[in-house]
Amino acid sequence: MTNTDQPLLHSQQMNIFFNGRYTEFFVAQVIPGRGTLSTIEFFEDRADLGEVSRLKQVDWEIPVPDSVQLFMPHSVVLRNDLNAFWTGWVTNETIQAVSIYQERPIEAIRPPDDHLVEPALVLPDQSLHYYFWQPEAGAWALWRHVFEGPLGQPGRVRQERLLQTASRPLYTAAALAPTTEAFPDVPQPVIGWLRQEGESFRVEVARIHNDGMVAQDQSISFMATLFEDQQLALLSIPDGQVHAACIVVSDAGLYYTHQFVFDFEEETPTALKGGRLFAEHSWEAVRMHYYPSVVDAELFVVALDSEQTLVLGKPDSDFVQVWRSEVEEDYAFPWLISPGDRYEARYEHGEIILGDTHVHE
Repeated sequence: MTNTDQPLLHSQQMNIFFNGRYTEFFVAQVIPGRGTLSTIEFFEDRADLGEVSRLKQVDWEIPVPDSVQLFMPHSVVLRNDLNAFWTGWVTNETIQAVSIYQERPIEAIRPPDDHLVEPALVLPDQSLHYYFWQPEAGAWALWRHVFEGPLGQPGRVRQERLLQTASRPLYTAAALAPTTEAFPDVPQPVIGWLRQEGESFRVEVARIHNDGMVAQDQSISFMATLFEDQQLALLSIPDGQVHAACIVVSDAGLYYTHQFVFDFEEETPTALKGGRLFAEHSWEAVRMHYYPSVVDAELFVVALDSEQTLVLGKPDSDFVQVWRSEVEEDYAFPWLISPGDRYEARYEHGEIILGDTHVHE
């Protein structure tokens, strides 16, 4: 497991705000030639038609050091309703969190040998939560940095220890469920991870109260050979279900998904039938994304193959779309931001453009 599980990029980062009905798409970038932070906001006008509008670009005039990893957190509250905005960057030693209400970044010191959990989350109370694993006394503990940067007050950050697991967590991820009329409770973060137990693996999820107490946790064991460069896909649904998925490799070198459903109203998680993934060439890295939906759990896979081509697919389908050849350093894995439509951010003449990929079966 790398020190932080990130898409293949450094000078730009993307994420979404999805409230169960509407989607906002944000890109953070370092302005070429200036080395300062900039963010671009897009809004999805018509999910059914794949229409998006570029709302605005903000130049923060904050210098960003070379060779850092930008981050853009995820939220289930739209920006205007949240009345807060966070972005920032990560170095090997620190997290620099930038709040719209603060004149300078809020710094958190990273402990030695920590492993960050992606994505960072913005909660409805406007705080930014960045989770991380830390080895301790032969086990691993889950912690979080909690950043607060309210208007008219100094920014601050604190660290909270949440839980402990017996062996090293792999391919970990974080998620939030949007609230709905039927499920109006304040969303609780969900953390998912894999860990090895002898020759088998165990996928585990934990729901975290905002006060730092672990509300519930569940796990299920399975036998498989895991694909190495991946990140656990995680989807939290308002009714309490959590979906998780990972990529496994058969003895014949074929790729499959293992999917699991955790229902915190039930005692036993469910393992779904694995789905095969079509691949013309061997894969070097893969990221999976669920629809940001309140009811569906359809899974898409974006892979970088041995021909340095980005491809999109989904389980049990020969549906494959080639995105781009000759992948450049500043190219991001696409993010899925609406049911039925996929978008990518790309550079054109020095600017980031959000484009509809027009992918259909």
